[in-house]
Parts: sequence; C-alpha cells; structure tokens
Amino acid sequence: MNKNTEQTDLITTNIVIENVRHQLFSIISNSELPSSIQELIAKDFYIQVRDVSIQIYEMEKAKYEESLKESTTK
Repeated sequence: MNKNTEQTDLITTNIVIENVRHQLFSIISNSELPSSIQELIAKDFYIQVRDVSIQIYEMEKAKYEESLKESTTK
C-alpha cells in the first residue's frame, strides 16, 4: 500500500469515527434517559474513541518509522 492510500485510509477512518460520535451524541441527547446517564454514556464513548485514535496514531507512527528504516538501509 502506498503512502497516499494509507493517508487517505487514515483520514477516512477519522471521518467515520467523527460521524459516529456525532450520531451517538445526537441519539443520547434526544433520549429520555436522565442527564447523569447520558453523561456517563458520552464519557465512556469519548474514552473509547480517544483510545482507538491513539492506537491508530501509534500504528501509523510505527509504519512510518519502519518505512524510514527501510529507505535508509536501501
């Protein structure tokens, strides 16, 4: 996979995550759940999204570092 494809995939992933986040928050805020429960759900989801974003960043960073190693050894 070339670098442009990887960047496009990462951007697409981030857009999908952001869209899901907005949809979930919309559903939560329009629910009839107590606000304290809405807040707990939103915080939990935020933490999960943050953790996934960190994992994606770390994977991309590792790929980039590996490609740098390969390019300097050739």
